[in-house]
Amino acid sequence: MRTEILRDLQAALLDQLQQAWPALLRTVADGLLAQADRLGGSPAATVLLDARAAWLAFDAELRQAWFEQLQRLLERGLQTAFRRDKPSFAQAAGHNLSLQALAEVEQELALERQIAQFRSAAGEALNELNARIANLYHQPEGSERENPFRPYVLCGSLALGIDTLNLQGEIGSALKKAANQALASQVAALYQGLNALLAAHAIPVELPLQIRRQADSPAPPPHAASPALPATLHAQGRHLPRSDLLLRWIQMKTSPDAARQAIAQSEPPHWLDSQLNAGQLLRELFGQRPGGQTGQAPFTTYAGSTVLASSIAELEQSVAGQADASDLRNHILEHRARLSSQAREPSERMVVDVVAMLFEFMLHDGKLPSSVRSQLGRLQFQLLKLGLFDPTLFAERQHPARQLFNRIGSVAIALSADDPLSDGLGEAIRHLVEQAVGAPHSDVALFERLLAELEDYLRRTMQHDDPRMVQAAAALSSAEERSAHYLHAMAAMRAALDGLTLPARLEHFLLATWPLAIERVGRDDAAQARSCRQLVPVLVWSVQPKTSNGERMQMLKRLPELVNLLSRHLAQARLNDAEQQDFLDWLVAAHLEALKEGHTRAGASLAELEARFADFMLGSEATGAAPDYPAGLAAGFVAEAAEALEGGLELLDAQFDALALPEAGAPRDEALAEALKARVLEQLKTGVLVDIAFGGSARRARLNWISPRAASLLLTIANLDKPAALSVQLFRRLLALGHVRFVESEPLFERAVQALLRNADEMEQWARQG
Repeated sequence: MRTEILRDLQAALLDQLQQAWPALLRTVADGLLAQADRLGGSPAATVLLDARAAWLAFDAELRQAWFEQLQRLLERGLQTAFRRDKPSFAQAAGHNLSLQALAEVEQELALERQIAQFRSAAGEALNELNARIANLYHQPEGSERENPFRPYVLCGSLALGIDTLNLQGEIGSALKKAANQALASQVAALYQGLNALLAAHAIPVELPLQIRRQADSPAPPPHAASPALPATLHAQGRHLPRSDLLLRWIQMKTSPDAARQAIAQSEPPHWLDSQLNAGQLLRELFGQRPGGQTGQAPFTTYAGSTVLASSIAELEQSVAGQADASDLRNHILEHRARLSSQAREPSERMVVDVVAMLFEFMLHDGKLPSSVRSQLGRLQFQLLKLGLFDPTLFAERQHPARQLFNRIGSVAIALSADDPLSDGLGEAIRHLVEQAVGAPHSDVALFERLLAELEDYLRRTMQHDDPRMVQAAAALSSAEERSAHYLHAMAAMRAALDGLTLPARLEHFLLATWPLAIERVGRDDAAQARSCRQLVPVLVWSVQPKTSNGERMQMLKRLPELVNLLSRHLAQARLNDAEQQDFLDWLVAAHLEALKEGHTRAGASLAELEARFADFMLGSEATGAAPDYPAGLAAGFVAEAAEALEGGLELLDAQFDALALPEAGAPRDEALAEALKARVLEQLKTGVLVDIAFGGSARRARLNWISPRAASLLLTIANLDKPAALSVQLFRRLLALGHVRFVESEPLFERAVQALLRNADEMEQWARQG
């Protein structure tokens, strides 16, 4: 009987949520847009608009992911309710759901706040449901923890569903917050429905023992310490030096077993005392200023203790050659007491602790295979030595050492047993680490050389070793070169026509059509291209009114050459036979009108127009960088260049034609794409993984090549047996609309930095609560 009732409750909840989804979709989208409008053009508004775009773009995927996670959490709750021997989720038969995203303590506080919001919104309906569930299980006391339908299940499943989108950190957090706020407004009705169903089955709300229920107790404050804090930290944490407390706080997150051990305090003086704010001091170290400004670290030199240097060298030798795929030890943290005692200045102790904490996060970064984390762990002492004498390591994101860690991390995410590139890439990473470990000095030059070697390896492997990729890259490069020539010709044409009054048909022809002919003819015959350029002032002059017999005679002499040249090259301008004839017919009518007698207002003379177009006729316009060309034009040049590949190149721009340019009247999306431009170009590197909505589903793709002009790129897409081409302009737009997402939202080293700063802030909040 109980099983049937619980199944009815489960089905009723899922049915209510299915019916509520369309309204929830609109509420979240409208709320994010309203918040973004209030924030104007700030970076925070950009994050909210990114979240809204992802929410709308992945509607079906998110709903499916949410309900899959919800059903799994419900199944687990139904199995473990009022059981003393609650199995861990990881051991539950038939369940593969990873709770890593929810187990990360930096997200638990946000989740707890959302659960508290659900409790408040549910009110007495949740208390009633807890009591009825207890009666259903013949228990004397109601407990929210034993309720399979408790707020944690609703909040947690929605958060896990959003995590499947692999959104960038701030965007994912904003979306979770907005989605849970919208869902909280409906939770009372959901629980009232479940209570009504239980009442229909004669399950009472009165408990045998009237004991105060857990849900009646006040919700924890927003910044309460995580319930996962070990007893040792609760007991000793407030008496620890703050630098020791911060290290233990982070160790608690990354190595729970180690966090339960006795806390060994470091010797004074400490780099962080009770008067300093850990988050603020660390932000200064990392060159961050209030308001998003950046600057140099607060410490520009270090004491450079020879005793400390000798100790680092000894430790480096002692652990050399010991690393394997299972060795993820934080050697700096293990020997912290020794290293700190030999430092001469607090700044040196700070660097020892900061490097140890960064490696604590990187060694436990679940996005990377353990074999790669182990290799990076071998660089602990190299990074420590570098940080002691080069503070720009912390203050500059573009520091070569950070870039090397980030590039290794970005390509290591793709390593898998079924990837033919993985073995070679893993060996290349090991070789780079061997060079760093064996180097006599740890300096910027070393990491610059290793980074260049890695980039060279990736170019060779992902571009030059695949003949199809080489051919496709050549085709795209040719298309970009042609597009640039066209744009320069068109820009020069526009400048020469500025101020002239022309028939609209001729102006469009000269600006959009004839430059195509000039570009194509110029590839084979520079002299013919000059003839096409020299034709322009003659063509402009030919349609102007002729007020004298001399002008009419001059025009009649020039017409045969003019028409002959046009006829020969119109096909080069992508005009079919009908379009060519239509333009020539219009031109004949324009010439007849110009030759009529009775015109009183003369136009410019041919000599004047030729002087005006002198630079254009010589082709002497600038050949530097051209402005972004429209996606359709790029696709046209790519399509022509790809014809020689005989179908060996997938052109994605044509498949996303409706999204290639922003809709009229939608400047917000265009502004969003521009705001993403710098960030996108920074992330677009060889070997980076993305998910792209292609062929009716989301597919994993790897970036193999990006053009020198950063205008187009080549991808290897899962289950597609040929390279795929995509313009960077369209890629940015797809990213803004949520049709593309980076698998790695933040580079490895930067993830560690941000995790360190978040944990420092959490520790400060915990400590302030007294």
